[in-house]
Amino acid sequence: MATNFLHATGTNGLLVSAFAIVDSTDLDSLTNGSAVTSATGVHSNGQFSQTDTGSAQYGYVMLTVGNPGWTPTAGGCLTGWFMLSQDGGSNFETSNATASTTVAAVARPPDFVIPLEGAALSTGTFRFSPLIRLPWTSCKTLVQNNSGATLGNGGTTHATLKIIPVADQY
Repeated sequence: MATNFLHATGTNGLLVSAFAIVDSTDLDSLTNGSAVTSATGVHSNGQFSQTDTGSAQYGYVMLTVGNPGWTPTAGGCLTGWFMLSQDGGSNFETSNATASTTVAAVARPPDFVIPLEGAALSTGTFRFSPLIRLPWTSCKTLVQNNSGATLGNGGTTHATLKIIPVADQY
């Protein structure tokens, strides 16, 4: 008997609807080399969990640009880590307090990278990470700006990061 490996059906082909992990003003005016931990997103405390991902093991992170004219340098990127909680959402992994253009915000490889081109990005432009493994426990998201340019203050349109959970069925 043949086994078919198909993408699971769901919302717009996604396992569950995409949801914000960083939104509002979290990314406004984030300077190159600096990092910020989510304070907003799908939940007002900046956390998300396996329940929000529909138990998907894989997904994408999508950046939507909030302000016009943000111009990353060639080879720039946003890097991100899921700051895991060992106790269900009370305490989280900590970051390096001195993140900079030469010091990673967390002392392990990033969980996702969003590559950027060296060109002005207009409001509503979106960029995806490669396919990533999603966390299984409660976490917050830490994002480090390695774009070579300060993210703008979005005014009424703020930059957001969303998770897009995907799954296969057997």
